[in-house]
Amino acid sequence: MFARDENVHLHRLAIGTNEGEAVILLHCFAYIYAECSFMELYEDQALADEVIAYLRRHGFRLQGIYNMAYDPKGNAVEGDFLFAKGRVSLQA
Repeated sequence: MFARDENVHLHRLAIGTNEGEAVILLHCFAYIYAECSFMELYEDQALADEVIAYLRRHGFRLQGIYNMAYDPKGNAVEGDFLFAKGRVSLQA
């Protein structure tokens, strides 16, 4: 459990997209790191293109895709997607 500290500000949230019951307050975060799928792995799953479009409508832009997983035929299955609020640059 996290201790409450008035000097700490959370700006990132990492969740799996299969946590459909989670309520996300998008305006509280500058970054979202989400596992997204390119093919349906369970019923009524939002696919990567739907997640990207949804977050884009809420002011987030895709910054990168990491840890890609592929099936035995070489088809993309899922990956970890990093989104940033607005036009945030990750350059140092």
